[in-house]
Amino acid sequence: MKQLLWVLFYGLVIFLSLNRHSRSARFTYHSEISGDKAGYYVYLPAAFVYHFDARAFPDSVDKATNDGFHLNQATGKVETKYSYGVALLEFPFWLVARGLTTDTSGFSKAEHKAINVASATYFVLGLWLLSTALRRQFTGAATWLTITTLVLGTNLWYYGIIETGMSHVYSFFAFALLLYLLTRRPAPA
Repeated sequence: MKQLLWVLFYGLVIFLSLNRHSRSARFTYHSEISGDKAGYYVYLPAAFVYHFDARAFPDSVDKATNDGFHLNQATGKVETKYSYGVALLEFPFWLVARGLTTDTSGFSKAEHKAINVASATYFVLGLWLLSTALRRQFTGAATWLTITTLVLGTNLWYYGIIETGMSHVYSFFAFALLLYLLTRRPAPA
């Protein structure tokens, strides 16, 4: 029964995220690849489409994505102030989106939507890992109260569904995974 609830919750989060972004055009402030979100994302097309050659990118795509990164035409370098961790976690979803689209720019509609699915996945997986770690130490009621408070009382919901390209939900997942691993019981010798 618990697994079914998690699957239904995952489906709800994906639906809400895709629905929220269905009204946002690409290359606008509200899109999945804009501003800071573009700075995290740029590693994927840079590495796998343009081979880190800024001159090969579509004209003014850095401006179209609201300057989340800079394409230095003089040096040919792709410049971003963000680390590649978010892009690393988005990679499997981006790869599937690349296989589903004919747009080879690295900034296709499918690649935008893949970010929503990635964020929803890490949001729900992070909550599941945290709840599992908490259940090892606390009662079921305390665990569910904590998870419910986290979802409804913090900005995690916002970053899991609305600002899907930001690093917050990916960091939450990483810390939940760490806590999950730290609370595992050692195997008997």
